[in-house]
Amino acid sequence: MIQILALDLSWSDTGWAIKNRFSPDLQYGALGDVPGRDVERIDHVLQEVMRRVDSGTLVVIEDFAYAQPTVAHQLGGLSYLVRHALYKNDIPYLLIGPKQ
Repeated sequence: MIQILALDLSWSDTGWAIKNRFSPDLQYGALGDVPGRDVERIDHVLQEVMRRVDSGTLVVIEDFAYAQPTVAHQLGGLSYLVRHALYKNDIPYLLIGPKQ
Protein backbone atom coordinates (compact mmCIF):
# COMPACT_ATOMS: atom_id res chain seq x y z
CA MET A 1 0.00 0.00 0.00
CA ILE A 2 1.25 3.43 -0.91
CA GLN A 3 -1.30 5.37 1.13
CA ILE A 4 -3.99 4.95 3.76
CA LEU A 5 -7.26 6.87 3.64
CA ALA A 6 -9.22 6.98 6.91
CA LEU A 7 -12.92 7.85 6.64
CA ASP A 8 -15.49 8.90 9.20
CA LEU A 9 -18.60 8.85 7.02
CA SER A 10 -21.30 11.30 7.95
CA TRP A 11 -24.54 12.50 6.42
CA SER A 12 -23.40 16.12 6.64
CA ASP A 13 -19.69 16.30 7.48
CA THR A 14 -17.61 13.31 6.35
CA GLY A 15 -14.11 13.43 7.80
CA TRP A 16 -11.05 12.09 5.97
CA ALA A 17 -7.31 11.76 6.50
CA ILE A 18 -4.66 10.52 4.05
CA LYS A 19 -1.20 9.32 5.01
CA ASN A 20 1.22 8.62 2.18
CA ARG A 21 3.85 6.03 2.98
CA PHE A 22 6.63 8.08 1.41
CA SER A 23 5.85 11.40 3.10
CA PRO A 24 5.80 12.51 6.73
CA ASP A 25 2.84 14.78 5.96
CA LEU A 26 -0.72 13.96 6.97
CA GLN A 27 -3.50 15.49 4.89
CA TYR A 28 -6.95 15.75 6.43
CA GLY A 29 -10.20 17.57 6.18
CA ALA A 30 -13.96 17.28 6.09
CA LEU A 31 -16.57 17.41 3.38
CA GLY A 32 -18.60 20.07 5.17
CA ASP A 33 -21.72 21.64 3.76
CA VAL A 34 -22.51 18.66 1.55
CA PRO A 35 -24.99 19.90 -1.07
CA GLY A 36 -28.35 18.46 -1.97
CA ARG A 37 -30.67 15.97 -0.39
CA ASP A 38 -30.75 12.20 -0.16
CA VAL A 39 -29.27 10.56 -3.28
CA GLU A 40 -27.63 13.77 -4.48
CA ARG A 41 -25.86 14.15 -1.13
CA ILE A 42 -24.77 10.49 -1.05
CA ASP A 43 -23.46 10.77 -4.61
CA HIS A 44 -21.40 13.84 -3.72
CA VAL A 45 -19.75 12.10 -0.76
CA LEU A 46 -19.08 8.99 -2.85
CA GLN A 47 -17.47 11.02 -5.64
CA GLU A 48 -15.26 12.87 -3.15
CA VAL A 49 -14.15 9.59 -1.55
CA MET A 50 -13.40 7.93 -4.90
CA ARG A 51 -11.44 11.00 -6.01
CA ARG A 52 -9.00 10.35 -3.17
CA VAL A 53 -8.28 6.65 -3.81
CA ASP A 54 -6.48 4.48 -6.32
CA SER A 55 -5.21 0.90 -6.46
CA GLY A 56 -2.42 1.74 -3.99
CA THR A 57 -4.81 2.89 -1.26
CA LEU A 58 -6.01 1.03 1.80
CA VAL A 59 -9.23 2.60 3.07
CA VAL A 60 -10.09 2.45 6.77
CA ILE A 61 -13.76 3.17 7.47
CA GLU A 62 -15.33 3.82 10.85
CA ASP A 63 -18.03 1.19 11.20
CA PHE A 64 -21.56 1.91 12.42
CA ALA A 65 -22.21 3.35 15.87
CA TYR A 66 -25.27 1.26 16.58
CA ALA A 67 -26.21 3.29 19.65
CA GLN A 68 -26.73 6.41 17.52
CA PRO A 69 -30.25 6.32 16.04
CA THR A 70 -30.10 9.62 14.13
CA VAL A 71 -30.13 9.30 10.34
CA ALA A 72 -29.31 5.60 10.66
CA HIS A 73 -30.86 4.64 7.32
CA GLN A 74 -29.06 7.38 5.43
CA LEU A 75 -25.69 6.56 6.99
CA GLY A 76 -26.22 2.86 6.30
CA GLY A 77 -26.91 3.59 2.66
CA LEU A 78 -23.90 5.89 2.37
CA SER A 79 -21.57 3.40 4.07
CA TYR A 80 -22.63 0.47 1.90
CA LEU A 81 -22.47 2.55 -1.28
CA VAL A 82 -18.88 3.57 -0.48
CA ARG A 83 -17.97 -0.04 0.39
CA HIS A 84 -19.51 -1.26 -2.86
CA ALA A 85 -17.62 1.29 -4.96
CA LEU A 86 -14.35 0.33 -3.29
CA TYR A 87 -15.10 -3.36 -3.85
CA LYS A 88 -15.95 -2.80 -7.53
CA ASN A 89 -12.67 -0.91 -8.01
CA ASP A 90 -10.53 -3.53 -6.20
CA ILE A 91 -9.60 -1.09 -3.44
CA PRO A 92 -9.18 -2.85 -0.08
CA TYR A 93 -10.89 -1.51 3.03
CA LEU A 94 -11.09 -2.29 6.75
CA LEU A 95 -13.91 -1.52 9.16
CA ILE A 96 -12.88 -0.05 12.50
CA GLY A 97 -15.26 0.22 15.45
CA PRO A 98 -16.20 3.74 16.58
CA LYS A 99 -14.38 3.31 19.91
CA GLN A 100 -11.14 2.01 18.39
